[in-house]
Amino acid sequence: MSAARPQRIRADTSTTDNATFPVIKHARGITNVDNLDFLEYRKHVGSPLATTILREWLPLQQSDSPVWLDFTGVRAINLSVAEELGPILMRHVAEEAVLGHHYPVYKGLQHNVAYTMHKAFLEMKWAALASLDEKEIEEGVVGTRLDKIGQYTIVVLGMLTTGQLKILQYVDRRYVEEQTMTSSNDLVHLDIMAEVGDAARSKRLTELYQRRLLYYEDNPHKRPERLFAPVWRLITNG
Repeated sequence: MSAARPQRIRADTSTTDNATFPVIKHARGITNVDNLDFLEYRKHVGSPLATTILREWLPLQQSDSPVWLDFTGVRAINLSVAEELGPILMRHVAEEAVLGHHYPVYKGLQHNVAYTMHKAFLEMKWAALASLDEKEIEEGVVGTRLDKIGQYTIVVLGMLTTGQLKILQYVDRRYVEEQTMTSSNDLVHLDIMAEVGDAARSKRLTELYQRRLLYYEDNPHKRPERLFAPVWRLITNG
């Protein structure tokens, strides 16, 4: 058995207030500056915020569900702070076993903030999901557009190769049209994966999971096989 029906199709759920980390609120608390809207200093703002998210907040959140890193109210961000709150943070998420089923998603990014975050991810050769509303994309979409859910555009910030995009689109199409999750064996039907071995196909899916673009469940009928699906299909912006 190469794939299984998803154990859940969660189109009717939404992330709750408890699953939102309000970046500006915590930054103002750290600095004691009530009107702070520019995240400028790595040492005094970026690093403490990243540590709070990684060590204190994220481990307490529900697993197997997206959680918001909400930048609403952030007018500008320095590249060094974007590195701390973007690729450095998300690489730590990928490395921490206790966070193996936690899926942070960025939101509330004004255009220039999204651009700086995107640049930070690009320079560190990493990637993450972001959800941008209509106002936030008035000046153009930053990153790689994946889908539109209601009034929100789902994008990948950072590095995404053409091959990775094709895999994401293939996994998403199976999930939406066939209501099936995707295993490494299933990728043999994708033209760019047809001539590579199962280990290479598994590696490609795992890389997208590490960046929290895909989530996975263990196949209950064929352990230790993993079944993958798009993280953004767990999101509704209610």
